[in-house]
Amino acid sequence: MPNRAVHPRARSIFKARTKKPNFVLSVAATTIRLSFVLALCVALALLGAVVGIAKAFVDTAPTLDLAALDAQDKTSFIYDSQGNLITDYKGTEDRIMVSIDEIPEMLQNAFIAVEDARFYEHNGVDVKRIVGALVANFTSGSTQGGSTITQQLIKQTVLSSEQSYKRKLQEAYLAMELETRYTKKQILESYLNTIFLGGSYYGVRVAAYGYFGKSLDQLTLRECAMLAGLTRSPNYYNPRSNFYTRNTEGSSTPDITNNRTDYVLRQMRENGLITAQQYNAALDRSTASVLEKSPASTDMYAYPHYVEYAISDVVDTFLDLNGLEDTSANRYAMENKLRTGGYSVYLCLDTEIQEIVEDTLANWSSYPRLRDPSDKVYQSRNSDGTYTEIEQPQAAACVFDYRTGELKAIVGGRYKPTTRKTLNRASGMTMPVGSSIKPLTVYAPAIDLGASPASIAYNMPVPISGWKDSSGKDSWPKNYGGGGYKGPQSFRSALRNSYNTAAAQILMTYVGVSRSVEYLHLMGIPDKNINADPFGLALGSSGLTPVQMAVAFGTIANKGVYQQPLSFSRIVDSNGNVVVDMHQQQDRHQVFKPSTAYLVVDMLKEAVQSGTGTKAKISSQVVAGKTGTNGDNQSLWWRCA
Repeated sequence: MPNRAVHPRARSIFKARTKKPNFVLSVAATTIRLSFVLALCVALALLGAVVGIAKAFVDTAPTLDLAALDAQDKTSFIYDSQGNLITDYKGTEDRIMVSIDEIPEMLQNAFIAVEDARFYEHNGVDVKRIVGALVANFTSGSTQGGSTITQQLIKQTVLSSEQSYKRKLQEAYLAMELETRYTKKQILESYLNTIFLGGSYYGVRVAAYGYFGKSLDQLTLRECAMLAGLTRSPNYYNPRSNFYTRNTEGSSTPDITNNRTDYVLRQMRENGLITAQQYNAALDRSTASVLEKSPASTDMYAYPHYVEYAISDVVDTFLDLNGLEDTSANRYAMENKLRTGGYSVYLCLDTEIQEIVEDTLANWSSYPRLRDPSDKVYQSRNSDGTYTEIEQPQAAACVFDYRTGELKAIVGGRYKPTTRKTLNRASGMTMPVGSSIKPLTVYAPAIDLGASPASIAYNMPVPISGWKDSSGKDSWPKNYGGGGYKGPQSFRSALRNSYNTAAAQILMTYVGVSRSVEYLHLMGIPDKNINADPFGLALGSSGLTPVQMAVAFGTIANKGVYQQPLSFSRIVDSNGNVVVDMHQQQDRHQVFKPSTAYLVVDMLKEAVQSGTGTKAKISSQVVAGKTGTNGDNQSLWWRCA
């Protein structure tokens, strides 16, 4: 058989073995190769999974709503009719927004130094800082954070404080997006107005006032550093708590705050934000003076009865504007809206009038029968030598400008409340008004329907049709004191002397119960306050409030025109826009003819000059009004028109 030639290339590839391979090494090498390939495959798979998860986290991140940055709780303010601040009105978050131009540069730098030294260099996420924090945490066991100011702002306004990789990834993504839409100054402004700084303080303005009693431009460098130091742990580093609340003999709790403050100052110095001279001066701990108590902590606001009445009116207005039913839940929601919306509410309150009325009611000389203000009751000596205990009276008052419909003063009791939302006797307590109701329900309606002050009323103890006694028979009411039946009397005379019998006869003969009720409705009196029977309408057994009565008498004084009572004139939002102008939407309507109102006012003047209201005379002043007394003299009323 002929020899077959061997291809030269084939010989170069397939060489004959000269040495037998080691089986163990061969297996080991193969295993290593396969393990490497497998690990590479797993790593690539894991990387893909991580990327996929991260993408899913980013895709499910909430939309960056820039309005959310401005929608933080803001403290509202209440002013008097002259624009003078009465009080703030806040929720659990006390926050007053300020522009970046109002925040001193050294205060801005204090926060930047301790929270985000590279704030003006990164794009929302500081990779260098994150790596540094990871290394430090790994090598030293510390817990340094890598979040920028932008990330913190996102967490506080858009996301939550949830500790998860999902939240951190979304936070970083939204922070970078925010940096493309806001300037650094805008971001810093929003952050400094949002940050929680202990207690109920949110933002630098309220914190500066709360801790130091100062405006921002009055802060020292050390006080700026102290505020910036609170961000890490507001409760732990709280200066008031450390300096006062928690301070005991031998305690070093002030050092907790002071050491943190010194750290902030060092960061400012190391980052070139202050000079060495400024740094050394600020180390003097006496340059920061912390108040023991917040200037506006738990003190009652001035004129509480008026303010709280007005707040209730604002809530009513918010309910109307939002188309909500008047329920407890909705009222709570609207009150919270006021507390947190940064509104400015301008009251109709005249503080001078308010203080005069408050002082008058509180002055014991106005109640000569009360001999010992410290006693709840006192004993009055009777003519027969016996003693009678007399309770100290309470009082309430309302001053109503009938020309504008503005409530100028509301006093709900003789003593200033020490807690909020206490009983307001001027608006929240009803008492039978007695004879003071007669001009509203009897005389003015009768004249409006065609009678005159000269018309005749029969002040006689004879049965009146429709006036029933307890047995159901026609009867008549007794006059005050049990007598005074003078026979036929003019309306003018009957009103001047407040004859019950005459008022009953006029109601039943000239007006009628249903029509009298209609007039009360037109003067803003709801059904719940009306005792719609002859006794309620002619003798005043209806339970009305002083505010309701003042407004009703104002209708007579205002030429018969009812004006909706206004406790506030307007509401302005945090951007300076007028939410509502109450005078523009105020309810005004004619109740009585102008001639009727003129005649009734003239009759009421006589009631003061020579009738039951002579003690209300004021020299050189024309006064028109009506007295009222309910059963057993338990309440006394005076209404002037």
